[in-house]
Order: sequence, then C-alpha cells, then structure tokens
Amino acid sequence: MRWPSGKQFALLIPAALLLGFFFIMLGQPDSLSVLFTTRWFYFDFLFVSIISFIVLFYITTAHNTLDNRFPLRDSILQRLLWQAVWGLVFPVMLSFGLTFAYMHFVLHQDIRTTLFFVYEFPISIVVILCINLVLIVASLWFVPKQESEVLLPSTILASQGNRTVPLPIRSIAIFSKEGDYYLITTFDSQQYISPHHLDELELMVSSRDFFRANRQTLIHRDACGHFTTDRSGKITLYLSTKSDLPLSISQKRGADFRAWLAQ
Repeated sequence: MRWPSGKQFALLIPAALLLGFFFIMLGQPDSLSVLFTTRWFYFDFLFVSIISFIVLFYITTAHNTLDNRFPLRDSILQRLLWQAVWGLVFPVMLSFGLTFAYMHFVLHQDIRTTLFFVYEFPISIVVILCINLVLIVASLWFVPKQESEVLLPSTILASQGNRTVPLPIRSIAIFSKEGDYYLITTFDSQQYISPHHLDELELMVSSRDFFRANRQTLIHRDACGHFTTDRSGKITLYLSTKSDLPLSISQKRGADFRAWLAQ
C-alpha cells in the first residue's frame, strides 16, 4: 500500500470538510442562518466529514498503489479496470457501510426511512467517480510532465586507480557505500569509486530502474536474483551478479521493494 503523500494528506482535510458540508446541505430546506443555531448541525457535520475523510483517504491510497503497480502509461486498460474496482466500487461500499453505521448506531435511525437513497447515495457515487477521474487525469498529465522536465544523465564519471572513466548508467548493477567510499559495481563485476554519495546518486538515476535497498545500497532491477522473507517480514535479497553477500531489506521497505520489482 502507498499511503497519501504529505501534500495529498494536507488536501484531504479541507476536501473532507467541504464534502461534509455539501452532503449535509443536500435536500436541506432550512437556511444557513437557521442551521448554524442548531446543535445537531455541528454534530452531523463532524461525523459526515469524518466519513468523507475516510473514503477520500481510501481512494487516494488505492490510487497511489495502483499508480505504482499499473502505471496508466504502461497498461491503461488493465489499470482502468482495477481503478473501477478499488477506486469506485469499494469506496462506494465503504461510504454506504460507514453511513449506515452512523445512522444505526449513533442517530438510531433506519436508513430506509430517510432520504439517503434519494439524495446522498446516488450523488456520493457521482462524487467518488469524479474524484477518480481527477486522480486519473493528474496521473496522465502531471506525472509525465514532471518526469520530462527532469533530464537524467546517461553517464556517470567514476574513478578506477588514477583513471577517470565515463560509465553508462545502464551498465551499473550496484551503488554501495563501504567505509568512506562510494563504490560502483558494473554487471561485469568491475568496481569504480563514485564522486557522489548515495543520496545524490539516487536522484541521478531512474527510480524505475534503481531501488534504495538500504542506507548502504542502491541496486539495479536486473541485478536482483531471488529473495527470501523471514517471519518478521525482513527480506534477504540474493543478487544475479557475482557477489558473495546478499542484501538485507527491512520490513518497512519490503512492501515498496516488492511493488517496485513487480512493475
């Protein structure tokens, strides 16, 4: 699962408040001046906003996860199918379930005797559909635009003895830190010293090709052989290149590694 980013999370709160206010006002005959003087309005506004936030959080998480596993630019039909299931059907069910629980356990109302199926439910489906459309358009438009603005280098200058060698990035299997040195290991098992530290190198290479396995290692997809997972979720990765030591990937990074490797 890929949780909402900081920017996305910051947008979810005001969006949830707006949606909460919107759904409360649906079919409401009273004016705002009257509603603001009643206690139930604030009580209802709080719970409906919480429900809206939960649904928005779920949709954003599902969208981010699908963006990572099924990028729209790579498999648009498959992605749209999964988006319909996880981004539309399940959020509609979640919205209905939370609203039913709120009415039944908090308000002690039978949802069938209310106007929920006349106003809130059909409009909530349209709202969830629109949210998905906005997220899909953002994935198609903004992400490729951002990637095109960042021109990644195709070559890195590295040293081997007293020589400086231009290394094509496609030939690099592993970036690693050993002591005070940052090493580059190629697929033909040649080693070089990099003038850049790992944080810099991570920004210089494609995130689709390289993964930050841990603080000491940045690894190319083609250098990954097989891996095992222990009971705690920690991954031991064995390389396809000539290397005596496997790499250790923490439980926290494990889910991201599996998602990256499955792209």
